[in-house]
Amino acid sequence: MQNKQKKTNQITGQNNINSIEVVAKDFPDLLSFWVEVYFRYEVTTSERSQKEQRRYLNIFLQYMKAEVGNTLRSSWTPRLSADFIRFMQSQLNADTGGCYCPR
Repeated sequence: MQNKQKKTNQITGQNNINSIEVVAKDFPDLLSFWVEVYFRYEVTTSERSQKEQRRYLNIFLQYMKAEVGNTLRSSWTPRLSADFIRFMQSQLNADTGGCYCPR
């Protein structure tokens, strides 16, 4: 018996910024909000991949909150992202013994 994996359609909404602007109009400019917009309008990967993506994004949001005290989009910097990657690479996964984050 052959194991057939379901293919996921990876066609996005072609950066439909108008719909995003409407959604964002009355919401705070928090990265957690933009993560949800990203998953709603742009992500087309499998459920398993989305679960991993959400996991890493949530870890990043927790890290950001601890480091800068908020998750405002204006507080997100390239330096913070680089620090987060270094942090993740330094953390060992208890299950595998490897790092949490791909190098």
